[in-house]
Amino acid sequence: MKTIAIIAHDGKKAEMVAFVKDHLKILKKYNLIATGSTGSHIEKTGLKVEKKIRALWAAMLRLLPMSLMEKFRPLFSCVTR
Repeated sequence: MKTIAIIAHDGKKAEMVAFVKDHLKILKKYNLIATGSTGSHIEKTGLKVEKKIRALWAAMLRLLPMSLMEKFRPLFSCVTR
């Protein structure tokens, strides 16, 4: 089964929950992972979600250009590239 990571800024959590509710049939077919607070909001829709804060930050950092990653590395000291 494929996995979808769902991440939402605090100010966008309500929109994210609305999106999840609108797409429940589709999202039920996937493994869902999310950060802690986003995952808690998703669970309220009845979907199961694995909360993986560290893994999601690591994935995000791998997508950043090296110059940005080096700039922000102190903020994410718990994650290695």
